[in-house]
Amino acid sequence: MDRVGGKTLSVRSGPGRTTINDLGALWINDSNQSEVYKLFERFHLESELQRTTGKSIHQAQDGTTTAAPYDSPLSEEVRMALTQLLPAWSQLIEEHNLEDPRASPQAKRLDSMSFAHYCEKELNLPAVLDVANQITRGLLGVEAHEISMLFITDYITSATGLANIVSERKDGGQYMRCKTGMQSLCHGMSKELAPGSVHVNTPVAEIEQSASGCIVRSSSGAVLRSKKVVVSVPTTLYPTLTFSPPLLAEKRALAENSILGYYSKMVFVWDKPWWREQGFSGVFQSSLNPISLARDTSIEADQQWSITCFMVGEPGRRWSQLSKQVRQKSVWEQLRTAYENAGAKVPEPVNALEIEWSKQQYFLGAPSPVYGLNDLTTLGGEIRTPFKSVHFVGTETSLVWKGYMEGAIRSGQRGAQEVVASLAPPA
Repeated sequence: MDRVGGKTLSVRSGPGRTTINDLGALWINDSNQSEVYKLFERFHLESELQRTTGKSIHQAQDGTTTAAPYDSPLSEEVRMALTQLLPAWSQLIEEHNLEDPRASPQAKRLDSMSFAHYCEKELNLPAVLDVANQITRGLLGVEAHEISMLFITDYITSATGLANIVSERKDGGQYMRCKTGMQSLCHGMSKELAPGSVHVNTPVAEIEQSASGCIVRSSSGAVLRSKKVVVSVPTTLYPTLTFSPPLLAEKRALAENSILGYYSKMVFVWDKPWWREQGFSGVFQSSLNPISLARDTSIEADQQWSITCFMVGEPGRRWSQLSKQVRQKSVWEQLRTAYENAGAKVPEPVNALEIEWSKQQYFLGAPSPVYGLNDLTTLGGEIRTPFKSVHFVGTETSLVWKGYMEGAIRSGQRGAQEVVASLAPPA
């Protein structure tokens, strides 16, 4: 990789344009995501609050389009589904043990069933499954049947609850964005490091440990020596590295059993915010495909006007098989048709930006690894366990805001503390 930033990726809005759009991580907040916000302040970055006014659009499975004020129930069916799902799930979240999910009440039972099974068999309301799929697609790029009920409960709990993880208001996971792009955080941190300490285009291929220390070999031929190594790639990618000696069986099984969701973005750019001018919020939620959700990602002060569409989960996987031209056309037609059915006049975009994270060699999906049935109770205890002189970090290993930049930063802090403690002389 020839850049810093990982799953933050900020690009120009188009040829000849100076405005920025994010194709990777996009949102933070300034309250319960305290560590990432500290970096915002440290690097004097400016924020843009997510738009939460105007009419939002919902597209049902039969293609019916409904426009309603932001935050209002979009259909009686969805309202009933949420009425059934939330009380029972909220109780599980309240009782969940973040430090050790295996110690949570009903842990083994919940880990033995999928989120889909829980909705279908325990709550017995068909619309709940559609809501469940919208939740898992939007958060993790997977279907509700691919994820254990214990895992999704752990994930939601780490984000301070369901209300916050889906919210675009204060304390919510989608509260604010960075005017210069989220990759500005990584550029800021990189500039603080000693010159020559960041090596791009140097993908690690092998980590060797011995009594004399660690040797890291790159596929580009570089060889680095150290006392300790911190691995930050997603758990799912551990098998792409050669460990000598090999990882213990439990750590290998954890990696081999995890998957990364399908997550793609397509950003449409305009010269004017036509949806705002016509009273829409830019929020679009769909039970059809390829788009599962879309949000206004404009920066008003810069006159950067855009809507970002998310193609995720199984609908995204199917869409991914199409040619680039057909992919873009299908996304645009769905978005345009939905807004026109809601009464809007929709102009052609001046540019479209696209990324498929599942096709990126060093990522293979986003936002973070997912575990299936029985994995969390049998293997979850290994996720943060060091292997001799190798320490493991990454957003999925965090106790707070897994899958988000906040979780990534906190996990890095933990890994650094482990290394410092292990190198300290005996008291």
